[in-house]
Amino acid sequence: MIQIQQAVADWLGRKTGVRAVAGRSPVQAYPLFTVEAELSGVTALAGGRQCEERFSVTVTAASDRDRDQSRALLARLALALPAGIPMDDRVLHPQDVSTKGDALCFSLTLCRLCPTDPEEEENAEVMEHLHFDV
Repeated sequence: MIQIQQAVADWLGRKTGVRAVAGRSPVQAYPLFTVEAELSGVTALAGGRQCEERFSVTVTAASDRDRDQSRALLARLALALPAGIPMDDRVLHPQDVSTKGDALCFSLTLCRLCPTDPEEEENAEVMEHLHFDV
């Protein structure tokens, strides 16, 4: 989750020019975006070799201590979301984008290889040839 938060925060800072932090920050300079991500579900794919992880992301905007003009910051952000958010060698595309007050919420889906047990990996050989007795 921290990797998702950091990727979104980095992208926000580059795209909007507004300081963005992953998680809550005790030291706040305004304007500011804070990014929080929570794992909302995992689905096994490809016989358990891959996992589809779904994350709920919340971006909170604060233009100043009184949070005036926060919705204007979110409006600029909402226009930039459809192009996707780069993370390592992939681009994550936000889905189900919505706003609630001074927060913008969306979901991200990420497919990864599932961690495997080294002992199981040694015992599981890839079947390259089929042998039939006729």
